[in-house]
Amino acid sequence: MKCGSMDWDAAVTWTANGTDIDESHLNGSYLILKNVNLTQSGQYSCYEGSSWHLKYQTYLRVGLPPKEPVLMCRSNNYPKGFYCSWHLPTPTYIPNSFNISVIHGTREMVCEKDVFPKNRCHIRYLQLFSTVKYKVTLTVTNALGKNSTTLTFDEFAIVKPDPPESVVAKPVPNNPRRLEVSWQNPSSWPDPESFPLKFFLRYRPLILDQWQHVELSDGTSHTITDAYAGKEYIIQVAAKDNDIGTWSDWSVAVHATPWTEEPKHLTTEAQVTAAVPRRKMHSPIPGLDRVMVFLAAALASASLAVPEGWGEEGVQYGQVGTDVTLSCAGSRASSPVQWRRAGAAALPEGSAIHQGALVLPHASLAAAGTYSCHGEDGGLLHAVTLRLGYLPGVPFVSCRASDYENFSCSWTSSVETFLPTRYITTYRKKSLTGEEKRRNKNGHVGPCLQDPYHPGTCTVHGSEFWSSYRLNITEVNPLGSSFRLLDVTMQAIIKPDPPEGLVVEPIPLAPRRLHVSWKYPSSWPKEPHFQLRFRLQYRPIIHRSWSVVETVNLSEVITDAFAGLEHVVQVSAKDFLDAGNWSEWSAEARATPVRDLATAASEETTTGTSLEILAEEPSQAPNPEPINRSDPLEKMAILVSLGIFAFFVLAAVLVITILIWLRVRKHGKDETKPHNFLVAATHLKALPKAQIL
Repeated sequence: MKCGSMDWDAAVTWTANGTDIDESHLNGSYLILKNVNLTQSGQYSCYEGSSWHLKYQTYLRVGLPPKEPVLMCRSNNYPKGFYCSWHLPTPTYIPNSFNISVIHGTREMVCEKDVFPKNRCHIRYLQLFSTVKYKVTLTVTNALGKNSTTLTFDEFAIVKPDPPESVVAKPVPNNPRRLEVSWQNPSSWPDPESFPLKFFLRYRPLILDQWQHVELSDGTSHTITDAYAGKEYIIQVAAKDNDIGTWSDWSVAVHATPWTEEPKHLTTEAQVTAAVPRRKMHSPIPGLDRVMVFLAAALASASLAVPEGWGEEGVQYGQVGTDVTLSCAGSRASSPVQWRRAGAAALPEGSAIHQGALVLPHASLAAAGTYSCHGEDGGLLHAVTLRLGYLPGVPFVSCRASDYENFSCSWTSSVETFLPTRYITTYRKKSLTGEEKRRNKNGHVGPCLQDPYHPGTCTVHGSEFWSSYRLNITEVNPLGSSFRLLDVTMQAIIKPDPPEGLVVEPIPLAPRRLHVSWKYPSSWPKEPHFQLRFRLQYRPIIHRSWSVVETVNLSEVITDAFAGLEHVVQVSAKDFLDAGNWSEWSAEARATPVRDLATAASEETTTGTSLEILAEEPSQAPNPEPINRSDPLEKMAILVSLGIFAFFVLAAVLVITILIWLRVRKHGKDETKPHNFLVAATHLKALPKAQIL
């Protein structure tokens, strides 16, 4: 950047957002910024020498050139027209301008942009049932560059209605297997008579994962005839043009429970009978009593978990980006009304009053507040608090078992909805024994109990270590619901709590040793069939590399500690059969081995050098190899032991060799004597008799 009209060699001072810039960034009076990043955006000023007269000032905005935009076109009001919306895959941090062109054949069509959201425009169909493709090109431009994308499609391919509205499900009196479902065509679909819709209904009990589907070619109602008595159902509907396009998204889920018979009250005759001595009654069907108790408990928990209302009277909820209509309950049809907004001088931009109701098109979060309608005389007719937000997203869920009898799950919302939110948490056991399948065809189900003191967590008690479970976390707000199904295997999520009571003590007269002991985590039930193994890590406090030792005991002796240096020790635990994951490390414990008096004097002279060497070694943590350093006395003792052992071995070999030699020599003498006697005898026999005599 040039400092206005100042010469290149003039003395100047540059500032960024009021802070002086180092002279290393200057080339004469020019300011040179290399490899700029987003933090360097701001106001830059140039001042003349010591007079500090402002000579030049500019605002620098650092950004990125645009990437290829994402473009989508859809017709939700066929045959009126269609709309296109777009967004950038990554932000540019500087202003962007979008230009969209729509061409049908050789004719360019007008795309009327919305006031909000700004990244959407509408196109009216000029010719229906056309076989000519539409071509939409979107170009995005900013100060650093431009990019574009093109979409080509047929008229029928982008037809996708909005979901059906006002879905209602009700039980049918005296019919425990039936539910009556009704809905309305989406209000955005302009002519259902000429362009009828067909519908797709899906439903399931809350305790099951598998949906049942029914496709309906006409009508906006259906009676479910195969519902389970007493089970709460979740129901949704989708819509599609009879001949073209694709299915809409699913409607907001509704819940309903089939009719159940009211319990009968005791009559007078029954009360008289009650005076007769009672006998214990048994159900003719084995296990029926327990099933009924479980069903009652499940229904009770469901009614507590999903109350009908949200506990706020005079509050209306709306979805951001949609048209919101506020009704004036106390007004007459023909009487004019006035709408006011508390704390604001005017109503939101674009709002309109239609037949006494206030319509807020494409409502934004800023439109939330308290609204009131008034009659001609200014009297208050009705007041309502509008709260705006978003539909729930699919929650993020993770599970962990700190012991083999229970497991806990935690979750976070993937979308900030700005609305009150509740969660439905249930589970179903997947692997069932033959007896469990006979007792309950739908599988073992139950609630994952939420902890009121720890929001966003729930626990399944009495789980089985060798079993698998399917967990359901459903996020619900006044606009709808979204759920996550997570398959959980106990062996995979087991992660004990860290061991407790870690104690490290020096061993008297052992300058290289430390005694370490610990206890099982209190949350882990001590049973002979479910043991833990442990991992011990330790290091001198001035060293950054850990030594690691594994053991199944509750104590361990460190044999390669540094005499006189403080050591840090931690321990973690894992299932003995290697299931799951290691626990977190325990809290640190510290101790210093005793000093060897015989070598204390010599160690003092080398302490400084040793400490520098240890401190300069590069970190390799975690390092499973033990630190390999030896004491001179230990080396001497090892050498002496090896020398003594070698001496005894050589002495033994020498003795054995001498004994063998003596034995061989004696044996040789014994064999020589008979041979000489025979030679002499032979010689005498050969002499003449006279010579012999």
